[in-house]
Amino acid sequence: MILRTEPVPGTSRQRVISDDGSTLERQFIYMEPHQWEALKRLANDRRTSGSHIVAHLIELAFKLRQK
Repeated sequence: MILRTEPVPGTSRQRVISDDGSTLERQFIYMEPHQWEALKRLANDRRTSGSHIVAHLIELAFKLRQK
């Protein structure tokens, strides 16, 4: 459950703090309809959220960049 949200200074993001103490940040992203559909399919295939898929892809891209 979300306890509170607060702006992240210097950005257009919001920090979301839950009652268990976990913290996430959110911001709008813009994609074409076919990209949203692909994200939805990936999330359904993996039984996870689109946010988890996006986060995993970012981490993977960062790791590949480091090589």
